[in-house]
Amino acid sequence: MRNHILNGAFSRIGTMRRMAIATTMLTLLLCGQPLTAQNQIPSPGDPNPGGDRLKSALMNATMRAIGFEIQMYEIRLNAAKNGPGDPANIPVFEAEIATLKDELAHTSQMAPSDFALPPKEIVHITVTQPYTYGSMLEVDNMTRSGPFYHVTGITNDDFSLLEPGKKYALAIYVVRPRDYVLPFAENAYVYVQIGDQRTGPSEATADQQLIPESPTPSPPPAIPPTPSFGILSLSPRQTGQEILLAINLGANSFTIRTASDGCTFKSSFRVDIHKAEGISPKLPHYDLTIYRIQPDECKMILYDGVEITFDLAEDLSIAGPCTYSVTNWVYRSAERPQ
Repeated sequence: MRNHILNGAFSRIGTMRRMAIATTMLTLLLCGQPLTAQNQIPSPGDPNPGGDRLKSALMNATMRAIGFEIQMYEIRLNAAKNGPGDPANIPVFEAEIATLKDELAHTSQMAPSDFALPPKEIVHITVTQPYTYGSMLEVDNMTRSGPFYHVTGITNDDFSLLEPGKKYALAIYVVRPRDYVLPFAENAYVYVQIGDQRTGPSEATADQQLIPESPTPSPPPAIPPTPSFGILSLSPRQTGQEILLAINLGANSFTIRTASDGCTFKSSFRVDIHKAEGISPKLPHYDLTIYRIQPDECKMILYDGVEITFDLAEDLSIAGPCTYSVTNWVYRSAERPQ
């Protein structure tokens, strides 16, 4: 009896320790902090320095992918507890979160040499906006069935290597599948490899490198003499004047948050510009209206939508002193709880 009690106590302590490790890992990963020694200088006696650096980077990407899965299940759990989700799913989501945290703790304690290299492939993308962790690669010829590749790692954690307005052929490693409502759709987390980050001392092929293709020109938008207001876009599958979830205006750019089913990008929208009389002749005013011109036919579940930033000078060719406003409506879902 005493041994049974002790075994149960040790089991609970082990579980609590794994949960604490996983919670710490999750916090660091979602803040963009690497957890393995991918940037350390290899020792002279290391038989495979390039391989371990790549494996360390892939481990970080895998753990960040697990972190995103935990975050997604926590959102579902909150919906099941507080509505509008089904309360019957509460134990299912709690069990899934516990399993994922165990997986995260286990992966964080692996040695890079023990990590198995995942499959690698080449994809062609057209970048229309800055990327960060969790962004979906804008794969050419993407359909409603995918592929949906979410970035959880990139060489040297440097997303500036992917410039908006350009096409690339990228080497990617699929580090983990992503939970998705449609099992037949290809949906995964990936690591983007750029440059000579080798899998071994003797392996360095051209397909591991970033291959920039011809830039995608974007002609400056015309400024119509009068504003143009069309049919409202009530969902990502409809075109028309977009109803936004949120908007943040700045001096040089503005960011919108809008609904998405997984295939909403900056290229999905057109911004109509109406030049109006300003405070003075030297300080014009611009009324901007955002229209969805490309319906989103994908079937992902993005509870918070996507954020897209428009630069006034680069994207809209608005230069010099001015004032501006965005005319789109913003949707408010419910009263704030007291």
